[in-house]
Amino acid sequence: MKARLDALERKRVQLVERAALQRVQLAVQFRQWEHPLAIADKGLAMLRLVRAHPLLFAIGGGLAARFIGKRWGGVRRLNPRWMGVLRLLRSWLL
Repeated sequence: MKARLDALERKRVQLVERAALQRVQLAVQFRQWEHPLAIADKGLAMLRLVRAHPLLFAIGGGLAARFIGKRWGGVRRLNPRWMGVLRLLRSWLL
């Protein structure tokens, strides 16, 4: 019985050491992914914010297009599809 318990204890120590080594290896490998994953996380947070408040961003985009468009020589120089969005916003807001 004592020999069996000793064998189990040795096996447990080996497994604990192996797990510690794997944790260190995983931490080293994760370090190279930490920054790209942080950027992706911020992007997803921004997407959730836009999905939670779509009207706020539509109004903000329309106002930005209006004021930036004046600086660049009018809104007519913008993409024709964007002009349709602006017409829709203008008719909806007025």
